[in-house]
Amino acid sequence: MDDELPSRRFLWRDRKNAEIYQQSRKDQLIVVAYCPALLFGGSKHIAWTKAQQRLLQGIVYELTRPSSRESREHVITDALVNEAGARDDLVRCPLLDRQQRYVVFGGNGSRPGRGYQIVGRTSKGWLHRAGVRHSIPKGSPTRFDAIKNFLDDLDVLSTDLDLTVVGYHSTRNEWKDLPELRSCLRRGFGRDWLDECVIRIYAPEDWRLRWRYFFSKRLGFRWIPESASDKGTAIASYFATKLSRILSRTSVESDAE
Repeated sequence: MDDELPSRRFLWRDRKNAEIYQQSRKDQLIVVAYCPALLFGGSKHIAWTKAQQRLLQGIVYELTRPSSRESREHVITDALVNEAGARDDLVRCPLLDRQQRYVVFGGNGSRPGRGYQIVGRTSKGWLHRAGVRHSIPKGSPTRFDAIKNFLDDLDVLSTDLDLTVVGYHSTRNEWKDLPELRSCLRRGFGRDWLDECVIRIYAPEDWRLRWRYFFSKRLGFRWIPESASDKGTAIASYFATKLSRILSRTSVESDAE
């Protein structure tokens, strides 16, 4: 089973069809989707709500891709991420592991990888990408209920899928992890911070492998293959590498003592 719908493998070559395709993507008539979640997200063994399933599809749609076509996604190393502005300046995110390679679900376009506000000035932030299509103006009694539900759903998905959710306030140069973001709902200053920050969602570079393992384990399968030739050797290699890293870390700590 492939992890993505064929919409990312369009073979149209002539200009007219390419323009139709691009406009269809813009109008969200054709979207990138994560197939295992579409097929199994509603299973009682996965136990995700409809809102959580929509949010995951919105997250996957925002996978940041490199400027070149050499790889499918932009990879982050040494915890160096894009600054908030339009320039290509990098800053080190203190909430990421410098030894881990990440991808970011932070959008593309003119400001790739920089994430979105939760609501956004034009109501086109993460809530919109999670399926909330109506406007939620400032002062609305439902605004922070919607934000709370969004952060609660992110908490479920981040636990299941090994996501790192980061809030970045560029004016204050402050970073907050998901528990801190949720605690911001308790007070006025924190709510202002939530309104002004951007949310970026990171995952380990091998996220597709990890996610398929999650679905396989929850559904009671030995392995959900990526293709007909996938016999599960990738997951065996993954766990062998993971065990090697754990043993190496233990050995270093032991030597330090």
